Amino acid sequence: MTRLTPWSVGLAALTLSLAADGEGIRSPTMLAYTCAGCHGTNGASAGEVMPSIAGLDKGYLVSVLDD
Repeated sequence: MTRLTPWSVGLAALTLSLAADGEGIRSPTMLAYTCAGCHGTNGASAGEVMPSIAGLDKGYLVSVLDD
């Protein structure tokens, strides 16, 4: 059985949210809620398994998400 890593789960969630764009339901708020599900409110995750994204440089974060 293959174990899903937090990154693969996050990538799947992001992919599904981007796929919704064709239906016109993608919004910044919806995408933020998708991220908060794993990275926590305001980007501060609750555990060591999922990295916190709070405090990351905006340019770096956009670059990583764009890649």
